[in-house]
Amino acid sequence: MTSNYIESNKSPADLNPEFLRVSDAAKIYALSKAKLYSLMSEGKITYVSLRERGKVRGVRLIKADSIKHFMEARLVKADDE
Repeated sequence: MTSNYIESNKSPADLNPEFLRVSDAAKIYALSKAKLYSLMSEGKITYVSLRERGKVRGVRLIKADSIKHFMEARLVKADDE
C-alpha cells in the first residue's frame, strides 16, 4: 500500500506534515522501519496508534518533530570525531 504522498508525486518532506506514516518517515530520515519501531517502543520518538477498538491492525503515525529532535540530540560536531 502506498501513501497519498507518493501517489501525488510530492514527497512528505515537501508538504511538511506534523505526522508521518512509518514508511514515509523511513524514506525521509534514511532509517529502517525496524529502527523506527524500536525507537517508538523505547519511547525515544512520539507516535500515535490509530486502531479501531477490538481490531488488531491499525496505523502508527510518528510525530515528525520527535524524529528531528531525536536526531538533532545526537549530532556529532566535526571537532568531536
